[in-house]
Amino acid sequence: MKRYEVDDVAARMRERLAHCGEPSADVVIVQGNRKATLRLFGTPYSVNRVRAATFSAAIRWMPIDLD
Repeated sequence: MKRYEVDDVAARMRERLAHCGEPSADVVIVQGNRKATLRLFGTPYSVNRVRAATFSAAIRWMPIDLD
């Protein structure tokens, strides 16, 4: 995924969250299919929080449809 694609997905997700009443939500984009291959995009603070949660818990991933 290219950086402009990550930025587009994050912007669309923030817009969706704003419509649900979360106007200041921080979005972390996760790319990859295993813990060993994950790439996280977002603010450093939020990426660190997501990374810590990912590696300390069993998480099931589901694709999201933004359309």
